Parts: sequence; structure tokens; C-alpha cells
Amino acid sequence: MTAMAKLFEPIEIHGLMIPNRIVMPPMTTRLAASDGTVTPPLIQYYASRADGGAGLITIEMCSPEPAGRHRAGELGVYEDRFLPGLRRLTARVAEAGARAAIQIGHAGGHTRQDVTGYPPVAPSAVPHVVQEIDTRTIVPEALTSDGIRALVTAFARAAERAIRAGFDAVEIHGAHGYLIAQFLSPLDNRRTDAYGGSLHNRARFALEVIQACRQRAPDLPLIFRFSADEFAPGGLTLAEAKEVACWAVEAGADALHVSAGCYRSLPSGAVMIPPMAYREGVFIDLAAAVKKRVRVPVIAVGRLHDPALASRVIEEGLADMVALGRQLIADPEWPRKVRDGRTEEIRPCIACNTCIDGMRQGATIGCLVNPLAGHETEYVDAPNPTPRSILVVGGGPAGMEAARTLTIRGHRVALFEREPQLGGRLRLAAKAPVFQNVETEEQVILKFVTFLARELHRLRVDVKLGHAVTPAVVEALKPDVVVLATGAMYRFPLESIVPRVLAAKPGWLKALFRWPAFKQLFYSVMRKPDVRLERRIRALGVDVRRIGDCSRPRKTPDAMTDAITLAYRL
Repeated sequence: MTAMAKLFEPIEIHGLMIPNRIVMPPMTTRLAASDGTVTPPLIQYYASRADGGAGLITIEMCSPEPAGRHRAGELGVYEDRFLPGLRRLTARVAEAGARAAIQIGHAGGHTRQDVTGYPPVAPSAVPHVVQEIDTRTIVPEALTSDGIRALVTAFARAAERAIRAGFDAVEIHGAHGYLIAQFLSPLDNRRTDAYGGSLHNRARFALEVIQACRQRAPDLPLIFRFSADEFAPGGLTLAEAKEVACWAVEAGADALHVSAGCYRSLPSGAVMIPPMAYREGVFIDLAAAVKKRVRVPVIAVGRLHDPALASRVIEEGLADMVALGRQLIADPEWPRKVRDGRTEEIRPCIACNTCIDGMRQGATIGCLVNPLAGHETEYVDAPNPTPRSILVVGGGPAGMEAARTLTIRGHRVALFEREPQLGGRLRLAAKAPVFQNVETEEQVILKFVTFLARELHRLRVDVKLGHAVTPAVVEALKPDVVVLATGAMYRFPLESIVPRVLAAKPGWLKALFRWPAFKQLFYSVMRKPDVRLERRIRALGVDVRRIGDCSRPRKTPDAMTDAITLAYRL
């Protein structure tokens, strides 16, 4: 805790005292109602992160006008009808001792008429590839001068509405290829009037938005988030971004949130939310470069999941605050665990971007390693009043999570794994060139296996490695319930071939694993439940439950969700 003390020092932004240096940045959840109003699941999702100890909770991007919404089901702030729900949300965050900000951002050319009901607008009529469940290329309408002025006013009105909703601060979204970033970027801004051409002209819209928000809400802390490097040929560079940072502060920004990337970034737009193959703290140098130029607090972001790294950023003055997005989805209690010196209990984010990719495909926010994310209202974390003896068969992630959660809920649990180590087929999947939709980094994935193994040890679960379960073993143990987490088997004799191919990693394998049809074939169609052991155990009259076996039709097998659901039902 002493080494991490700086993370938990308070910091002031424009008169607002924030209890620590940990920020939850905005990430779209799709937990709002279809009309953009607040729902109980959305409140509980953010409340869990506030309860977990983050100092500043930034609510997801909300457009200042209907035409700027970038997702179906996006949270709304552009009309007064949203105020009652937003007030319930901010009250709950405040109750947890955190401060609440809301990000106001307009998608510009990165949305579609089928989402908003309005033609998309942008600085210039430059084509955009927009993924919203499906992927389409759209050409937005170039904004007129009157349209620009109306948008500046809309931002200011939304900021003022945020005050009435009880928010402590507003973050203006100028990053990641949305409207303000489109004005800043030469790739999207081809204008020849006062809003295009030179850097200062391209920054004019951003500065007018900041000034208008400051004028309408003089006491409201304003945070400006921007991409300090678009990582795209011809795009905004760090040298330009540092100038924009200085101008933003002069215009009224009280803090700067330094991110990077856009949808046109190379090698891909994934750099905006750097996946596991990117190094930790990938944007630290950008934040440090901006901090040298300004006298307001600077927020760093980008794979700062390691508490020691996050602390070092603050200790060395590279930034004043650290933003943890995906890590707080994976473990809302990261701040509290770090503060209490329980870092080994942190559920690690493996930067697989399942949360982002699933949301873009139309799902609500979710997490591969934390099945509770986005489903906080569905489970009551209370001990079971009737503890039972449970045998979990299979030491993969689903089996380990089931054993962990069942133990926490008061059951007596033993876990048997026939192999000499825990991890199951996740160890094999970690050797594939692509995991989910991102390039694989084996050691990052295996951090999750290590975490679950530590949890089983901490909770004193009876773990037997190198022990195959037979009916005779079940008869000897006499469990009340047997949980089969043995997964599925291939319909063809591939069990010996697949590990050798993945270990060899031939060049063509990466392209094959990026093909959705192949992944569906490999992970689902070609696999079937292994029911041989189940039949023999059921013959003994034992209650048998199966998780993660591909037996039910769904887009992707989700054994972790099966494990949690079962644990809360038993």
C-alpha cells in the first residue's frame, strides 16, 4: 500500500475535490433503454465501479443532439426528459463516495441514418466505414456555418443540463475519430473556410465548444479528451496535439484526458483500445509530452492495468490521474484491492476486447473474464442458506470459476482435473494466433489462469490435479452435486492434431482464425458435448449439472457465464 500511496491522494479539478487519482473512462454499455433513458442495470453497473473505489466515474458518451448518437440504445442527455434518470444515477455514484462526470460527444460522420434517423454530418463529405451491428460505408453531409454554430450551442446546453442532472464534471469528447476529432484531423477535414486548413482553424470548433460550455457553466469542471496521435498517415500528430492541448486550456479546459488513435489508425483502429499484443502503458509517453506543456491535471490511459505501473505514472509525474476502462469492467474493485494491499486478488483484464467487439455487434457490455459485468442486477452475492457438497470435474476457467463462486457462496467444493495443471483448453487457445478478434499474447491470457488458481488456493478449495473422475470416485466422495466442466469434444479425431498445429503456428493460421465462419466451425460446429461420463454418473442417482459444452445454440459458447449462473442457482 505504501508503494501505491500516490494513487490514493486526492486531486482538485476546478474546485472539485476527487478522492483519488483513479478514473473510470467512458465506455458505451448499451444498458440504457431504447429511448436513451437510464435503466436499473445501467445504474447498478456504474454503482459497482463507484463502490469499488474509483475516484471519478465517467459516464459513457452522450450526444448533445439526436443526430450525433453513435449507437442504438445510447444514453441521452440532449433533452430534459433524461434528467430524472440521470439524477438517480448521479445520486447513486455520489452515495458510493465517487465523483461523476459525463462525456458529451457527437459521432459526426461516424454514425448512420438508420441509427439516428438523421443524415450524418461532418466537417467534410469524407466516407466513413461505420460498424453498428453490421458494417457500412457512409458519406456524411458537410456541415454549414449555421450547422456548426447550432452544434456549439447544443454542446453548451448539454453541459448545463449535466449540472442539473447532478454531474460533478463534464468531459468533452475530442478523440477517436468522432466529430470534434474529425474537425481536428486533416484526414476528415477538407474545409477551406475558417474551420479548415491550418491547425488553428481545424481546432476552432473544439475551442468554441469548450468556450461555450465554460460560458454557460462557469463553475463546472471541464475535461477535454483528445487523441494525441492518430497513428494514421496524414492524421493529427503529437506535435500538433500539444498545440491543441495548450489552446484547449486557454479556452477553459480544466483537465486533459490524453488518448490516441482513430478508426483510420494503422495497423488498425484497435489501437484506440489497445489489445493484448500492445505493450502496457502504450500511451504514457503521449500523456507525459502533453503534461510538460500545460498546468492543468493530465489523465493517462491505455493498458494501465498493473497497479505498479499505474502508480509509477503518478509517482514519476508522467500524468496526474490514470484511467482504467477495461480493467474496471473486469474487476470493479481494482481500486479497493490495491488500496488494501490485495493486488493478488485482482481479476486481470486480458485486453481481449470482447467487451468492445461484442458491444459493436449489438450486445450489451460484457466481459470474457468477468461474467457479472453488465449483469449486476441479476445476481445477489449472498451465501447459500443450504450448503452442499459439490464435486467440480474439470479445471479449465469455467470449472475454476464455478468452484470459486460456489465456495464463496458457502458450499463445500472439491475440484478434480485429470491433467497435471489447471487451465484446460484455454492454455491451448492461448497458442492460437488470434484470440477472440485480436492478436494473441499467450502470457497475458495465462494471467487469468494464474488468478483463478490463486483464488482456489486462497479459498482453500480441495483441488486434485492428475486425477480423472470415474463413477467409483463419485461413489467414494458421495457429493450432493457433480458439476461437469469438461467442455466439448471434436466430432472428428482432431484432439491430437490441433495442439500440434497451434504450437507450430504456420503463417496461414492467423488469416484462417480471423475468418468468422472458420471460428464458428472450429469452436462450435465441429464440437459436441462429451456425455459419456455424465451418463455413468447419472446412473448412480447423483444430481449432475453441465456447463460450457456447446450443447445450446448461441453465437459463442460462454462457459464462464454458465459457471456463474449455476453457482448462483445452487
